[in-house]
Amino acid sequence: MLMKIVIIGAGSASFGRGQIVDLLSAKDLCGRSVRLVLVDTDPTALDVMLQFAGRVKAQTGSDLVLEGTTDRAVALPALTT
Repeated sequence: MLMKIVIIGAGSASFGRGQIVDLLSAKDLCGRSVRLVLVDTDPTALDVMLQFAGRVKAQTGSDLVLEGTTDRAVALPALTT
């Protein structure tokens, strides 16, 4: 079963980094087909955090799939219909 975790406002350096590190370091999430979707309205900040998440993923060996979008409707379609 696919699990999706969405962080809205992920471009915030003070908020986003800690959440990303915690999730990518969580051994309980490995092997569970988890998608981590980062959402922020600022595409530049979002890109910075996606790059950061990629580095953390490489360092931790996490198997979470990373995605990013500036549109929360894309990340949470069931809540925006």
